[in-house]
Amino acid sequence: PETLPVLSNIKRDVTCFNVGFGQSSSGEEHSYKYDLSRAVSEYTKQYSDFSKSTIIAGLALIMFLYYLGGQTLNSIFVLYMGHVFSWGYVEIGLLISYMGACAVVFQGFVIRLLLRYWSEFLVIFVSLTISAIGFLLFAFTSNPGVAAIWLMFIIAGSMSQPAAIAVVSNQVGPDTQGTAIGGFASIETLTRVFGALFASQIFAAFIEPDNYFPGAPFVLGSILHFLGAILVQLFFQPFSKRAPISNPVTDPDERKSLIGPGTPAGENETHAPFVPS
Repeated sequence: PETLPVLSNIKRDVTCFNVGFGQSSSGEEHSYKYDLSRAVSEYTKQYSDFSKSTIIAGLALIMFLYYLGGQTLNSIFVLYMGHVFSWGYVEIGLLISYMGACAVVFQGFVIRLLLRYWSEFLVIFVSLTISAIGFLLFAFTSNPGVAAIWLMFIIAGSMSQPAAIAVVSNQVGPDTQGTAIGGFASIETLTRVFGALFASQIFAAFIEPDNYFPGAPFVLGSILHFLGAILVQLFFQPFSKRAPISNPVTDPDERKSLIGPGTPAGENETHAPFVPS
């Protein structure tokens, strides 16, 4: 059992190496060493920008829970399917392709349909709730065919990411959109480190004969996504009758006058009138 988390640990270690000691090169004359102090400064700036808006800060916390919960699946999926269902690389590869196809459908088509009638906050709430249910059911499933259905539920949670990015893009000016979105990307990178660490250790601990429950990491993923959905409800009231952020104010000065730093969610937001096409 102690050898099962090896692949996850390798992934964690590679991610740590990339974060702390990466090197980029696009030709020998353009190569440069990774400046860790500069990276820390950029991360600090990104996270300090989050605190200027309660909407962005709340979404950052929610997406941290979403990314961290998702890593419970990403980190040990191959190990889990091999251990519980005795699947080989071919079967697992086909299932991963199926999951990728589900992600394309949800992020490319379903979310567009939903955003015609729902706010971004409601999309985030529903997708996190569905994925939380999927994680919980997947943890207790012993039939691989049924497991594929619950995996589709889990993949539905991926709609929360583009919905959150859409909100962030509409809450900041064009000159700071890259910094804000980059901050969310850095949150995902950090969760890959911690997610691979705790998910693999939990999986190893719960495949012992005296403490056997290999789905334990997915129960944790379910809890994290349920918590994220609860925070969406507490922070943004997604069921309130507010129009989706479909036609935002694009002028930075006008945006600043409408959304001041620290403006509570639901007050003076730039929600334009929404007319379904």
